[in-house]
Amino acid sequence: MVCLNSFGSMTSATSTSGLFMKHPGRVGDSPVSGSGFYVDSKVGGASATGLGEKAVKDFDTELRQRRGKAGDMSLIAMNNKGEWGCATNIEGFSFAVCTEKEKPTVYLVKFDEKGKQYFEPASKEWMDHYMASRTAPLIRK
Repeated sequence: MVCLNSFGSMTSATSTSGLFMKHPGRVGDSPVSGSGFYVDSKVGGASATGLGEKAVKDFDTELRQRRGKAGDMSLIAMNNKGEWGCATNIEGFSFAVCTEKEKPTVYLVKFDEKGKQYFEPASKEWMDHYMASRTAPLIRK
């Protein structure tokens, strides 16, 4: 998340990078400020998630050239004026935006035929499925 309040103060956070079977000694992003998230109220903030904490497109390309594949990577950012952006290599990556000028909206990332990403508001059907899957009871075996 990256947040800006009405007083111009900003904050940023990221997940713990609870990656299954991560390499021993990898502590994730959130324990180390500046590694996975950063904010400065005079400029803006950013937060990364997934296997990468670098510039998404270049890093994705580099990993695919070296290893034949790249892990999921996403970056969200907002400047101190409330202007926001997202970069990801995940088709269907979702994120939410709420500003003074924009009502709360969940966006999905899509890619055109040339691989350029764009944002599309989530449909009611997508939101209903998302909420049903998140609130469904856990099944015990």
